[in-house]
Amino acid sequence: MQDNLRYRGNLFDHTSLPDPFYMIFQDPIDQADFLLRDAKWNREGRFENLPYYAGYLTNHRLNALAAHRTEVGCSVIIHNSTTVLTLMACIEFAALCDAREALPRQQNGHLVIHNDRKLLLNKLPRPLLTNDDVIDVLENFAMKFEEENLLGFLLFGFAMKFVVLHEVSHIIMGHSNFADQQFGLLFSYATHSDRQFSDPMLCQAMEFIADKNAIVNLADYAISANAKTLYNYLLTNASIDADTYLLRCLTMAVCILFHLFYAESQNIDNKLCNYPHPAMRSLWLSMELGKATTQKVDFIDSVLKTMQVTISSLHHNFSSPSFTWASAFEQDHQQGVTLSGASYKNILDLALRMEDEMQQQYGLTI
Repeated sequence: MQDNLRYRGNLFDHTSLPDPFYMIFQDPIDQADFLLRDAKWNREGRFENLPYYAGYLTNHRLNALAAHRTEVGCSVIIHNSTTVLTLMACIEFAALCDAREALPRQQNGHLVIHNDRKLLLNKLPRPLLTNDDVIDVLENFAMKFEEENLLGFLLFGFAMKFVVLHEVSHIIMGHSNFADQQFGLLFSYATHSDRQFSDPMLCQAMEFIADKNAIVNLADYAISANAKTLYNYLLTNASIDADTYLLRCLTMAVCILFHLFYAESQNIDNKLCNYPHPAMRSLWLSMELGKATTQKVDFIDSVLKTMQVTISSLHHNFSSPSFTWASAFEQDHQQGVTLSGASYKNILDLALRMEDEMQQQYGLTI
């Protein structure tokens, strides 16, 4: 299976990394393995296990991809720099948060804006070709695996779970197999807009479905007893209830992802782009989170308020070498650009029309 993927780039073997670096890379692989190991492919009326591979690449213009080729199997591939950059961003962002509130620090109801903006890298100066390269970058980042970084690691865990669930959703729902059979393309989580399908709205609908499945499953996990047990070390000192706390962390993590991996060429009104604008994706996801959690938590307090203050903090307290969607979001808001419920309804209607049919024809059964 690995050999069939080598044409996409060089695979990165993280298994000889020392702890805790090893677990940073292994946790997403375990997540993908858990989701794919029981997936079955309907081959002429017989349900068969499909070979799969989950791993990392060291080079290529992608953040993560999902592939499903009938004669080969399926795979979830993450760029190793995506994992490192996401970890660094989550820890930097958490350093400006109140860990008891699971929110960026506020004073008298207003976001605390710091004089010195922190740098969030969304691209490393050189590829991480070896384990030594990874260790060198993280050690130069002054990584300290101590108590003050616990919130950052929680955010990182949610962020990477979202990436994996998003990619696995492309496989399970049949998007990757459809893209391969119809267009000869692999689906990618990357926010680059240089891969044009003949029907961009169809591509955006697939992205919406993958996002929706990822966020709904993560919301269920966030309010589960297992999550509360796993993250008890932070919940013990929290000033809010556990469900609200973890949903705030999930919301912050997804906002950080969208902030990092965003191309300036994406415009909020560009309907020809294969990927929805991150602002639209975040608002769509907030609606899906609301539907999934309304009976459990205060939606405004746990999701909408969190999203607003997170975007503001990313815009005012952090800088990036390239354009960021948080800045674009703030500019659009100042210019009166808004997103109506109609855009959500249109994408939802298109997604619902294609969802079941595509899974039955191209997808997997769990």
